Amino acid sequence: MRKIGFKFIKFCKKQKGSIDGGLRKQSKIKNPLFSIITVNLNDDLESTILSIKFQKYRNLIEHIIIDGGSRKNYLKLLKYYNKDVDYWISEKDNGIWNASNKGIILAKGKYVGLLDSGDILNKSASEILKKLYCRNKEADCIIGSVMRSRLLSGFYPQKINTHLNIIPSNSGGFFINRNMQKKVGLFDEKYKSQADYDMVYKMIKIKKLKYTCSEKFEILSKKDPEGFSSNYGFFNILIEEVKIRVNNGQNLFFVCCLALIKLINKFRTSLIKFDGNKFIKYKYTNLEKKKIKQLNQFYEYIQSKKKFKEI
Repeated sequence: MRKIGFKFIKFCKKQKGSIDGGLRKQSKIKNPLFSIITVNLNDDLESTILSIKFQKYRNLIEHIIIDGGSRKNYLKLLKYYNKDVDYWISEKDNGIWNASNKGIILAKGKYVGLLDSGDILNKSASEILKKLYCRNKEADCIIGSVMRSRLLSGFYPQKINTHLNIIPSNSGGFFINRNMQKKVGLFDEKYKSQADYDMVYKMIKIKKLKYTCSEKFEILSKKDPEGFSSNYGFFNILIEEVKIRVNNGQNLFFVCCLALIKLINKFRTSLIKFDGNKFIKYKYTNLEKKKIKQLNQFYEYIQSKKKFKEI
């Protein structure tokens, strides 16, 4: 099991042409409970910033933005919100996992999580996170529900040998304890789309996990139904899954059989041109419906407060 070691730092070692800012540059360095890392490249960064700014327990959260050298107007946006972001840097990087690793190294929170640019924290997210932390202050990870095309929830580590998607979402729904982060190391950048699943796999295999998980109605975030990994295609994702499993010590024959089953299922659904997920009517409780409605209302409120609607 390959571990990528690292040391925590206060500031990025700046490249030629890079620009950084935020409260940390003003010697306002805090010891937050949660560090949230946002990786951006010409995306809806403002919505993400505002969703964190409007949190009830904003003081518990450290927000770090790693911008991959977006258009010039994004620098105006970052400078405008300079006092609302703990640290930001804009410079060229080597992709989403390289940028995420920069953020992890900079993080000072007891728990570290990702929130993709364009995704938002729910209005009550900081309250939910605080509640989950108080439930078990030494948990290896904290998991919360995430709204995509449907509401995703739960944590299923017992299924890791056959399924990699055992968490609602790595972005906005998963926070790892810094001590556990040191044990598993950074994201392995050789994986293009599923380095997050590789990290979760390592974490589960290291020890029996202590974790806290929210109720389904306790929604932490709202995110784009189409994650960035959807651009890589089924076959590329399947090949990565095989590599992740084999590199983490799973039996090669078992992994090949598992891949073959997934390939057959994909071929079968393509042949009959039917995707069952698109036709499922998800049944929510009245409380879950209420929370989803509140989440959508908060999203609309954020849109109304944006200063950079066209950049």
